[in-house]
Amino acid sequence: CSSLKEINIPEGVTEIGDDAFYGCSRLEVIEIPECVTKIGRGTFSGCSRLEVIEIPEGVTEIGDDAFIGCSRLTSVHLPSELQKICDDVFKDCSSLKEINIPENVKNIGSYAFSGCSRLEEINIPEGVIKIGSYAFSGCSRLTSVHLPLNLYKISTGAFEKCKKLTSVKISNNTEIGTGAFCAGTTIIIINSKTGNELRRYNYSN
Repeated sequence: CSSLKEINIPEGVTEIGDDAFYGCSRLEVIEIPECVTKIGRGTFSGCSRLEVIEIPEGVTEIGDDAFIGCSRLTSVHLPSELQKICDDVFKDCSSLKEINIPENVKNIGSYAFSGCSRLEEINIPEGVIKIGSYAFSGCSRLTSVHLPLNLYKISTGAFEKCKKLTSVKISNNTEIGTGAFCAGTTIIIINSKTGNELRRYNYSN
């Protein structure tokens, strides 16, 4: 439905299924009712004119690819009960300037924010234990990232091509995957128990 510009989802709907609005490239406005608890895989994929979307607090699951290619989306507020940022969920949302990651999130999926080239800073909460492969790859304006001390793994290529990210603080217990950062990024190793700096070095692939 490439000419669809606006749609009203009625009260009573609790789930928006996989690929429901896939390819609705002129969709500009959509209101999601408070009773919705799940947004499926690829639901708004390719909705390239969608600029703002309000996700209700009751939503506990957002599927893979849900907003991939929403190139005009500037900001998203994620609900507090969300526990996982799925794979590719905001990939190539090239206008996205700010995103909140809720405190309950434990995993950030592969390519979750890849290609979000206007994202300048990100605060990853203490509950996150894993950042997936290429999760922030190509976030070329990213200058500031807060990484939690409980973080278990930063996967392959997680922050590749993030050339403006010149330094990061990482727990001494965190595993760093191949090519996770750009060569030359200053890695500051922090004691996970005391918060004191242990050492620092320039990252190389």
